[in-house]
Amino acid sequence: MLDVHLIRIGIVDVDTDIRNGRRQIIDSQPDFQVVFESEDALAALEKAAELLIDVMLVDHRLRGMDGVQLVQKLILAFMAADSKVPAFVLTGPYFSPELQLASIFAGATDLVTADVGADELIKALRSTAAHDDHPDFKELAEFLAGFEKLPQPPLGFQLKLAELEPRDEAIIEKFKWGLNESEISKQLDVARYRVSQALDAAQRSFGFATRAQLFLALYPSRLS
Repeated sequence: MLDVHLIRIGIVDVDTDIRNGRRQIIDSQPDFQVVFESEDALAALEKAAELLIDVMLVDHRLRGMDGVQLVQKLILAFMAADSKVPAFVLTGPYFSPELQLASIFAGATDLVTADVGADELIKALRSTAAHDDHPDFKELAEFLAGFEKLPQPPLGFQLKLAELEPRDEAIIEKFKWGLNESEISKQLDVARYRVSQALDAAQRSFGFATRAQLFLALYPSRLS
């Protein structure tokens, strides 16, 4: 029998029935395993960073803080503990552009609604576990253009940008205009792995969990 690579999943949801239903969906998959479960945001923040988790499924409607705030704080907690940072799926009562923007800013890879079917939930968890956080950045730019006001980049972001090596700066400049790694590689005549390394390094340096967070922080400079 072949060994199954388990995808370790944490669930944070205040609604017991919804949490139980999602656990049943997750348990139906031979390569999924629930390794953490909580109804309390503060308890999750205290305990989750001690565990090895691949994907955190976090509902937006929590006590003490909302899901967006919890995702942000959990990412910082995992980083502070020098632990593997899991990917995040945020769930909400309904879809809205504002909640999608907030989830991107927080570092979530996907946003799904509370009434999502089992197949779509499984798909979202698999995609997130694979760190498939490379959306079509040109489409993401069109989405961001629909907002009059965007979240401000973190403190010190511009200073760190100014400290980039010239080649890395050129890669970041192409990336902020929505070019993918292959397009950047071709335009700058740089190996694709080198482009990926530069973007990974920038992401880590700025404390971002996803490429979309990096793109969101860079986007305002397109307008100046």
